[in-house]
Amino acid sequence: MNELKTLLRQQLDVWDDARQRFTDLQQVQRREVCVHGAAVVLQHNPGRMLSTNADMKKILSGDRPCFLCSKNRPDIQESLSFAEDFEILINPYPILSEHFTIALNAHEPQRILSPLPHRAHAFEVMTEWIERYPDYTIIYNGDGAGASAPDHLHLQAGNGDLLPLCNRWKMLSEQLTVICTTQEADAVLCRLHGHCCNGFVITYTEQTEANLLFNTLYSAIQKATDTDREPPMNIVAWQEKNGKKWICVFPRRTHRPSCFYAEGDNRRLISPGALDMAGLMTVPRDTDYTQLTAEEVTNIYDEVCADEDLMQRIIYLLEENAGPHISVGLMQADTVNVHFNAPFQWEDSPMGYENTVKGAQTITVNEGKLLWNGRQYDALHFIPKRQSDTFTLDGVTIGKQFHWQRDQQLTFEGQLSLQPTDNGQIEAVNTLPLERYLCSVISSEMSAEAPLELLKAHAIIARSWAMRIIEEREKRGVVAEERGLSEHTPDSRQPNLEHIRWYDNEGHTTFDVCADDHCQRYQGVGRITNGKAIQAVRDTCGLVLTYEGDICDTRYSKCCGGRTEHYETCWDDNPKPYLVSVDDCDEEGHPFCQTDDSEVLRQVLNDYDRETTDFFEWTVRYTAEELSAIVSDRLGRSLGTITDLIPLQRGPGGRIIRLHIKGTEGEVVVGKELEIRRILSKTHLYSAWFDVEKQPSAFILHGRGWGHGVGLCQIGAAMMAHRGYTFEEILEHYYRAAQLSNQYTRYE
Repeated sequence: MNELKTLLRQQLDVWDDARQRFTDLQQVQRREVCVHGAAVVLQHNPGRMLSTNADMKKILSGDRPCFLCSKNRPDIQESLSFAEDFEILINPYPILSEHFTIALNAHEPQRILSPLPHRAHAFEVMTEWIERYPDYTIIYNGDGAGASAPDHLHLQAGNGDLLPLCNRWKMLSEQLTVICTTQEADAVLCRLHGHCCNGFVITYTEQTEANLLFNTLYSAIQKATDTDREPPMNIVAWQEKNGKKWICVFPRRTHRPSCFYAEGDNRRLISPGALDMAGLMTVPRDTDYTQLTAEEVTNIYDEVCADEDLMQRIIYLLEENAGPHISVGLMQADTVNVHFNAPFQWEDSPMGYENTVKGAQTITVNEGKLLWNGRQYDALHFIPKRQSDTFTLDGVTIGKQFHWQRDQQLTFEGQLSLQPTDNGQIEAVNTLPLERYLCSVISSEMSAEAPLELLKAHAIIARSWAMRIIEEREKRGVVAEERGLSEHTPDSRQPNLEHIRWYDNEGHTTFDVCADDHCQRYQGVGRITNGKAIQAVRDTCGLVLTYEGDICDTRYSKCCGGRTEHYETCWDDNPKPYLVSVDDCDEEGHPFCQTDDSEVLRQVLNDYDRETTDFFEWTVRYTAEELSAIVSDRLGRSLGTITDLIPLQRGPGGRIIRLHIKGTEGEVVVGKELEIRRILSKTHLYSAWFDVEKQPSAFILHGRGWGHGVGLCQIGAAMMAHRGYTFEEILEHYYRAAQLSNQYTRYE
């Protein structure tokens, strides 16, 4: 620390011009204006006229000697060695009361990630500076983002007392939203809010972790600005007295505002750099200083800084680098009507065709190929340009074969792929980052208005289930046929033919999961009615449940009826220690999911789910004739008139595993849980937890619960969250042997 002050003092003792400019700096005028609700300090600094008005073309062409090269510096200018590859110089044209330039000791272009002889790159040098000189803020002006010497790699540093960004940091740091973290959360990338311009913030403990996040961010900005060169950006970094380290990265759209190139009275000699991004705008000319209005300053920031569109593109690209993607089967239909709500890139457009598409499109099938606009295709692939870009599909079936089945128009993010199927239809598949998928899932399975702790728990189990599916599919290479046992000849202990089946997601061969209850409900962005679901996914991003190092198969259902079920009751005979029967009651023995609180149910259930009011206890009455017709239709053969329903085996949660159905012309043992529900209903019974009341010529089923009952009970968990349970407590309650584990980087 003292060596910097010593260098400054010694240089000012002997360097008259520099001393005069530092002295003049103490007398410069300053005033504040408000930009987007934040303070910006205008500093009238005539000493910066030369650098502000620098001719970039002349500099980059080499027509002027580089003032940072040692051979061109004044003989009086001294330096200190830093990080082996750099020299610390005082800045003879200061903006800060202690202002230094850290110049590379070789003439190389201004590139923050260019390889160095003794360090990885200049960003690593910035983090090294923060460690060695914690009282001095360090900045980087990129090429085309305020650098007055873009032909020579350099950084600048000084005391940050005048910077509104640093002065207001306590308040600003409380408004940060997390975008992503490194694996162990040693470094966190956030979005900055409440400042005069848009930006990103990295806070970290280990330099290597900061480097990792910055590289990720750099790549996203580069892609979002569509350049192979360094994207225009400014960086401001410092360490607080409490030891917390902060790096603010400000993406740019333009180098200079249009008013810089205007003529006459409309010209404003303003060329923003990193200090301007930090809220200190340098104004060399007196007329500009006196005449600049808050509106003009706001327009300057809006023109040169990243707007919301660019920020969203960057965030969308960050998503692609964090966590897996998932492919979701949305629908199969004879005709697909899709509306692209923004320009989508048509990935496989033929030569000479426009490669973007927008608006309403109709695709049909002809001769085994897709027919679109009079031309046949083997497949069609459409890619959004931004996270916020969406497409809308007509006639998407939700609740297929369940009692709430209906067709809806739904809107989705991500890529859309269309391909013909073997049965002559069109299959629509949506591919998107897993985390964006989850925002919709937890808002489709439950309501986005549900308590935050429920949504967090749901995000974790939905992520766990999906990641396990993705991993298993990758291991298999090709997905197997629908899991389940077909009808088979019974052994001597069975009264007649057995019909034992269970159903899993493994019938999907061309995508990871479907969009309906067969897998997880995924009904697009329309279900995300507020920011709560996004926050829940963001706050838990990368978190899954694991057992002995493997991601858990986290099943869940709507209402367990007061007790959850063993996994093997509903699926194959392969017990999972974390999916066991749990008494789902509070300390007084009252089931969590037994509620008629309409206000709470309105908050946690989507509209069509609220149509089902008897989810905890229900009754179904059939005449023998009605039941016989249903069983005959669902089983595919007649048993005559049904004479008896006899539960042969139940799980510990009460669900029937094997049900003996007797008729006048035959009998069968049906199982497992879902197959029983299917065969005894035109759609599905709410659950297989029921008792049979046999009457003359009629059967009454007295049941409890809604769904298979394995794992988390959604309504029970909702009531737990409503009573103040945390998401960790909810998960521990339903998945007793599982542990939380972070699998990948977090992002928004």
